Amino acid sequence: MRVMEQAQSTPGIDAAGVVTPLPMEMGSTPTSWSLPPDVREPDAGPVMAHQRMASSGYFDAMGLHLLAGRFLNRGDRSDSEAVVLVNQAFVDTYLPTEDPLGVRITWGEPDAEASEWATIVGIVGDVRFRSLREQGEPEIYLPASQFPNGWGHIVVRSGLPREALVQLVTEAVQDVDPNIPLSDIKAGDEIIRGQLRTSMLSALLTAIFAGTAAVLALVGILGVLSLLVAQRMREIGLRMALGASVGSIWAFVLIRGMRPVLIGLGLGVLLGAGGTRLLESQLHNVNGLDLPAFLIPLAGLASATFLACLVPGARAVAANPVSLFDSE
Repeated sequence: MRVMEQAQSTPGIDAAGVVTPLPMEMGSTPTSWSLPPDVREPDAGPVMAHQRMASSGYFDAMGLHLLAGRFLNRGDRSDSEAVVLVNQAFVDTYLPTEDPLGVRITWGEPDAEASEWATIVGIVGDVRFRSLREQGEPEIYLPASQFPNGWGHIVVRSGLPREALVQLVTEAVQDVDPNIPLSDIKAGDEIIRGQLRTSMLSALLTAIFAGTAAVLALVGILGVLSLLVAQRMREIGLRMALGASVGSIWAFVLIRGMRPVLIGLGLGVLLGAGGTRLLESQLHNVNGLDLPAFLIPLAGLASATFLACLVPGARAVAANPVSLFDSE
């Protein structure tokens, strides 16, 4: 705690705290907890929640929102009443009809005499702990002063440049104990970029494959439609000789070129709408039924198909009906 006090008193550092484990940097496995029988019946199953050790300054440093009650503070010492914070996901899952403040919770058996109980004193907002794509899960925050750990992550909020901030934190730690090791120093945006790297790679590969497939489809449409027009040039010439207008010839070509594409796009929309859960698991903060995500590719493919139809269409319109029958 002396390290935190030194960091918090350092000019240029707005807030500092300790947490174990660190969001989006370490894995987490939920542990089993128990609520009093009058709050949750024993046969309702265990209470599974992720355990976090945090100091009083952590919540301010991370910008967590207090929804009810209070944050952990310096008064939560080893010789005071054991307290915890829970997040909104915990309340929604296990205490939807109860006032969580004042409810006791234990990591032991509720009817065992040796079980240690802690009181819920506050509710905080959810944190995307494991990844940006996963919503908040039930979490319990224990005061680091009451449940000390041999290691932890220092979280600092400041408006200083990264290099200057690292220097300040390093000096603050060494002022307390020069032997305390510091490693794996990262800025918040670096952690976010690390989370997004896999998604960006997946998006890039998807875009490359989708673009390649679109080009191959357009080349195929152009080739098939050109062959169709070449095979029916005499029919087109006969139509023109009998008085068919230029517009009707264009309609003849465009309908045969656009029809299969529009059918395919319609089927694609249906399949895409049915696979929204898969889309949402691959996209961050994008709804699976996001209209721009559907309409922009549809408009792009339809427009590219229309352009691909112009070459054989222009050839059909420019044909001389008389020359088409000269060989006969």
